[in-house]
Amino acid sequence: MSEEEKIGGVPVYPAEYEDFAFCINSCELVDVNFKGSPFTWWNGSIDNQCIFKRLDRFFMNQAFMGKLGIVEAEHLARTGFDHAPMLLTCGQQNHSIRRPFRFLKFWTEKAEFQSVIKESWVSDEVDVFISWKQKMEKTKAALSN
Repeated sequence: MSEEEKIGGVPVYPAEYEDFAFCINSCELVDVNFKGSPFTWWNGSIDNQCIFKRLDRFFMNQAFMGKLGIVEAEHLARTGFDHAPMLLTCGQQNHSIRRPFRFLKFWTEKAEFQSVIKESWVSDEVDVFISWKQKMEKTKAALSN
């Protein structure tokens, strides 16, 4: 649907996705909002050949969405496959408010700052997305403490 939905490999040009976007728009479909990683596919490489794409998505028309209430897709972590599983949630839900992480400059002035960061970024996880998320969560918790 756009150039932002791919990282790595050869560049994507508008001519390659404009027909698809036009078709979706002509059919009056809506791309369901999602949470999680913006990419649903990974070619499995971890070097400079690494490619991430958003290939999988849910489309609905307004009438169908109106019957379902709140509709949200979640891109789950890949577990052994190149495509991420997706969870579609429908209906009214109470969402807890997650405050975004804010980096505070005074942390850098603490003597233990570098060791806290190093400890938080140690991971044996193979999946790049899971590893990155775990590292960010560990870093956030460690700095907050």
